Amino acid sequence: MLLRLKTVDLAEMRLWLTRRYIKLLWPLILKLMEGEPMVAAQEQGTKREAVLAFRHQEAVAKANFSKPYDPVVEQTPLGDTPILVSRLGARRLDPGRSQISMHPEQGQGIDLNLDEELLHSFARLLQEVVSKCDWDMHLALPKATGEVSPTLN
Repeated sequence: MLLRLKTVDLAEMRLWLTRRYIKLLWPLILKLMEGEPMVAAQEQGTKREAVLAFRHQEAVAKANFSKPYDPVVEQTPLGDTPILVSRLGARRLDPGRSQISMHPEQGQGIDLNLDEELLHSFARLLQEVVSKCDWDMHLALPKATGEVSPTLN
């Protein structure tokens, strides 16, 4: 999957995300979402999963997924050829922000800083794109049944 990220100054980063990488990334995204203050304040189990689902719905409802990607680019700091992401990192920066690190085996990558709404929107985009791939993979939030891990094939 080709991920194209553009900054406000029209710099675009192009990253190849493989099926294997997405399988590693998704549980980290879930952990970041579960670390949000409103979610983390709940006990493990059904109540925490329900609050996570509510926060996800609330954040995604604020996003504008109908706006098409603007192809105007002034620079490509990582180069014109997309990099193959192979190193992964994720951490909470503070109560309202998270960071996902995407780097190639060698060379420069990106550290993507996301507020809670952007984290949930990024998760939703991954869910939608992966559902259209022939990867035999389903990215889901934990169901409010006590199950905490994502469903991955």
